[in-house]
Amino acid sequence: MKLYFVRTQGGKLLPQFLQSNIIALGYNELGDFNKYDNEKVIKSSLLKAYPNFSEREISNAIGNIFRFVREIKVGDYVITFDKLLKCYHVGIVRSKNLYTDKYIGFSNIRKSLWISNIPKKSLSSQTNYKLGGLTPVYKVNEVAEKEIFKKLKIRN
Repeated sequence: MKLYFVRTQGGKLLPQFLQSNIIALGYNELGDFNKYDNEKVIKSSLLKAYPNFSEREISNAIGNIFRFVREIKVGDYVITFDKLLKCYHVGIVRSKNLYTDKYIGFSNIRKSLWISNIPKKSLSSQTNYKLGGLTPVYKVNEVAEKEIFKKLKIRN
């Protein structure tokens, strides 16, 4: 099992994530992510849907989509930050990518069960720093993952 950080568009999506027990990723103009079986196809679709994206933005989007759909496995853990409460919410991924029109702002979701939260101040400065990445979806550094799992009494 692994731990992935999933951003919430500056907290905007956090209430929906927690209330609906989901995680999500944007890039709605691409439709169902499940139809993309390789990076070339994703890139081609991104270039059409987002003609103003730079090469770097295209590359980052490909990585985010790949991680969200293919790398994160059912049973892996996810973490996100709550600016208002100054804590991290931790959940367990419960489904593969699902395409839906149920939510406003995103169509590709994964069901997740939010199991706990950890006050930011209870983690080391090194772990807080490692959780400060800007990428919408990324694998958490092993040292930070170990500290978080220890706090939650999760054996890895």
